[in-house]
Amino acid sequence: MSSADEASSTARRQGARLYFVASIVAQVAALVRYVVMARILGPEQLGMAATLVVTSAFFDLVTDTGGDRFLIQDRDGDNPPVQNMVQLVYVARGAAVGLILALFAMPLAAFYKTPALAAGFVVMGLVPFIGGFLHLDIRRVQRRSDFRPEAWCMMVSEVCSLVATALAAWITHSFIAIIFGLTARAIAMSLLSQILAKRRYGIGWSRKDAPRFLHFALPLMLNGFMLFVGSQ
Repeated sequence: MSSADEASSTARRQGARLYFVASIVAQVAALVRYVVMARILGPEQLGMAATLVVTSAFFDLVTDTGGDRFLIQDRDGDNPPVQNMVQLVYVARGAAVGLILALFAMPLAAFYKTPALAAGFVVMGLVPFIGGFLHLDIRRVQRRSDFRPEAWCMMVSEVCSLVATALAAWITHSFIAIIFGLTARAIAMSLLSQILAKRRYGIGWSRKDAPRFLHFALPLMLNGFMLFVGSQ
């Protein structure tokens, strides 16, 4: 084995271990985040926070195109035009979900019979909008089994979310604490993905690759509702 191959193999092993640690950190941070909110906010405010999260998760799943997986699995996923196209879809998806949450804030709050949630849904729209600017280089490099960039993004963003949620809960004693936490996570994730990226961020449309991407994405979007039901 050449020195380059050996170095690549070592990097993959380190990346796999780091990703495993990051997954544990993310799960622990999420658990602690809700424990903190439960202790500080109480059941009523915690229930309202959970309602915001579950509703936002529904729209995320039914609009999930699987673009990040497309970059890993597609034969041309390593090409910049394909990556730029998927990143454009990510931006459009984030903006669309944010707009839906804002436009339907009042009907959703009425559906849950909790008028106070209306303002929360409007502000919650910032989370998918910011997340839409994720640099997908952290996923593209996984074509070579390099999980280190995503692992670092995951750990840092979850810790930021935990700290922001705890501070907001302590200051506001309101369900809006979860919005601060999730917004902090989205900002940290997007910023760090830009910092760790090996390519310059770009968006654009590739007419040649679009049909193949649509064929990949459509079944995932149709299956989003069932995934949501199963996950809940």
